[in-house]
Amino acid sequence: MEDQQALNYWRALVNFASRAGAEDTVNATPSTISRLSEEDIKWLQGAMSEFMKDNDPIRIMKQQLEKIVQALSAELTDKAGSEVLTALQTLIDLCYETDIASDFLKIGGIRILPPLLASSQLDVQANAAELVGVLCQNHPYCQKVLLDRDILPLLLELLLRWPSVAVKALFAVSCIVRGFNEGEKQFIELNGFYYLVKILASNNERLLTKSSFLLSWLLQKNEFKGECVLCQINLNYYCGDS
Repeated sequence: MEDQQALNYWRALVNFASRAGAEDTVNATPSTISRLSEEDIKWLQGAMSEFMKDNDPIRIMKQQLEKIVQALSAELTDKAGSEVLTALQTLIDLCYETDIASDFLKIGGIRILPPLLASSQLDVQANAAELVGVLCQNHPYCQKVLLDRDILPLLLELLLRWPSVAVKALFAVSCIVRGFNEGEKQFIELNGFYYLVKILASNNERLLTKSSFLLSWLLQKNEFKGECVLCQINLNYYCGDS
C-alpha cells in the first residue's frame, strides 16, 4: 500500500504543478516542450506496463495466498507464523477496497480462512478474523459467500477464546451479520445470542462495549420477535452450556 500512496502523492504533485504552471502568467516562458518520439513513447508504455504488473492487486494477493498455503502445508512454526502474519496484513490492507475484496474470493482466497481461524497461534487467528471482517464490511457479495462456506460458526466459537482473538472475531461477526438479513438469520439459527451474553460476563472493556452494541442493534432489528429473543437470552444465561 505504500507504493500506492507514493503513486497518489506523485499524481497529486504533478496535477498541482500543472495547475500552478498554467496560472503563472508572470514567470511564464515560451514552451520548449516537444513531442515524444515513437521510441520514447514505447519506452514509457513499457515502463508503465511493468509498473502496473508489479503492483497489480490480484497478482499480489495470489503471491500472499501462495505463501500462506505453503506455510499451512507443514507445522506452523514461529518463523512460518510470522510470514503468515505479514501476508495476512498485506491482504487486509488490499481488501479494504470493495472490488479487491470480491477478487480475493473469486481467486479462491476463502480456502485459507478455515485453517487460519483454527490455527494454534493466537495472532494468526486474530488476523484471519480481521480479514474476514474487512472482506464483509458493507459487502453483500462477500457476506453471502462466507455465510455459504460456514465461516460464521467458526467465528462464533472464537468469541469464547482469548480476548485478543475474541475482539477480532466479534468485529468479523458484526460485519457478516449487520445490514444483511441472511447473516442475521443464520446468527439466530446458530444461537448467536448465547455467545454475546457469555461475553457480557467478561471483564474486557472492548469486548463488553462491542458485544453490547451488537446485541442492542440485533434486538432493535428483531423487535417483531423480541420476546423469543429475550427468552433465548435468559435461558442461555441461566442454563449455561446445557
